[in-house]
Amino acid sequence: MRCSRRQLSPGIPLFPWRPRSLGKAALAARVQRRHLHPRGVSMSEHRYRIGQSVEFFPDRGVDPTAKGRYKIVRLFLGEGNSPQYRIKNEVDGHERMVGERELGSR
Repeated sequence: MRCSRRQLSPGIPLFPWRPRSLGKAALAARVQRRHLHPRGVSMSEHRYRIGQSVEFFPDRGVDPTAKGRYKIVRLFLGEGNSPQYRIKNEVDGHERMVGERELGSR
């Protein structure tokens, strides 16, 4: 017996979030809505993009040796919808969360 659709269990399709009946435009609109913050703020308001190399300039109270080149790993929205980033050091691989004001372009 061959099953035409893969399922986790009887009656539950493996990919329930991707109905085949949606056209490309409807699917694109649904994906775009998924990237909105619950308060309606778009994740596209970040200055830097994932994969972009940036310079980290730490605030007071942070180890000054942390300054250097980092790569953007993930985008976040902090308190008050301020853009925040997960960055990874290009030399030693150390990751940290920082605000947009602590970063500069290379």
